[in-house]
Amino acid sequence: MTTATEEVANPAYVGGERRVSWAWPPFVLLAAVFSVVCLRGVAAPWHWGHNGYMGAAFSQAARNSLRFGIVGQAPYHFGAEPPSPEAIYTHHPLGLHAHVIAAFLIFGEHEWAARLTPVIHSVATLILLVFAVRRYWDVETAWLTGLLYLLTPLNVIFANMVAHQQGGMFWSLAAVVTYLRWLETGTRRYAAFCAAAITLAAQFDWPGYYVAFAIAVHCGVLGLRGAAPRSWIRFLFAFSAVTLVNMLGFFVWIYATRGDLSDMANSFMLRRASPPLGAYLALLYRRLALLYGPALLLAAVVGAITAWRACRSDGLQSRALLPLGFGFAGLVNVVAFPHAAELHSYW
Repeated sequence: MTTATEEVANPAYVGGERRVSWAWPPFVLLAAVFSVVCLRGVAAPWHWGHNGYMGAAFSQAARNSLRFGIVGQAPYHFGAEPPSPEAIYTHHPLGLHAHVIAAFLIFGEHEWAARLTPVIHSVATLILLVFAVRRYWDVETAWLTGLLYLLTPLNVIFANMVAHQQGGMFWSLAAVVTYLRWLETGTRRYAAFCAAAITLAAQFDWPGYYVAFAIAVHCGVLGLRGAAPRSWIRFLFAFSAVTLVNMLGFFVWIYATRGDLSDMANSFMLRRASPPLGAYLALLYRRLALLYGPALLLAAVVGAITAWRACRSDGLQSRALLPLGFGFAGLVNVVAFPHAAELHSYW
């Protein structure tokens, strides 16, 4: 479902039909270059830093699951006996863990096998991002978006780090894109795709829930304004139910595994611990300067201002959810859990 305003504002629409022309060579080259970047050091040992620590820990967790036939992650268990319930890591959902187990089952226990999950999701995120921006803006904006994504040091340094973020990012983006397609079509197919994508996003990482909240609010606002499909209430109810089932299901599993939720409560409070505001802001600035670079950081600020002004001038179109939804999720992740953001530079 597309409004007349969207057809005028978005040059991808011509006479009610969407143009499908592409400048293919630049996009193919972009994806190929980023794929090479993601494969750099893919078989390297777990040496040091975030990349080494995370890869070693989650590889050990997958080995323990295969060795002892357990579902949960035990990344710090090295004994000959099965890990105790207290050794099961419950601070993150099990999506990454399941993928590393599957890779080890298929390819064997190799460093490159563990890194396949972040590599695939990193490349897929770039491709889906470019396609989404092309669909809801234009070719030039999509090309610039993909190029900035490729040139951002953050995306290069952590492209194949074994972590929850790459999968969580891709499936959150997939949830937003399929939701926008549902807004256009109102079909059950895209509603089901959106529910499946948000499930995978939630099973990879917590920010999937922040994106889900943004989608729910967006749907409610458009529905009340009469700018959503007539089935918007059913979609909102079903989408919210799927999201809550994912969250409650994970906490029920934690309780069944550990006998209580004290570890999650302690982890929550630890991540909430706040350093002095001045020191924290200075740390964030240094991280941004290192992981984006001054030029890209300036481009990001200008881009954010431009996106906000465009969203306001467009009358808050559906496509505004792409920048605003992820901006909201990123802000919550850093502001709500300052200690974790202090520990993890890739946040």
